[in-house]
Amino acid sequence: MHTEIDKLCSIIILLSLGIIAVYASIQTAFITGLVAALVAPPAAILAGMVHAGKKFQSGSDIKKL
Repeated sequence: MHTEIDKLCSIIILLSLGIIAVYASIQTAFITGLVAALVAPPAAILAGMVHAGKKFQSGSDIKKL
């Protein structure tokens, strides 16, 4: 009887550890995705502004104006 309780407890502990591991990996992936979603658009806008600034400073656009 005692060994069955020990087996049951160990199974429950292993299951809960597995659930915690899955939850932690999902949370990490969610946070990574959230950071990427927040960082990517401003970085793209900044890159576009720098690119436009370099284009504008090239001289051909200034002559057109």
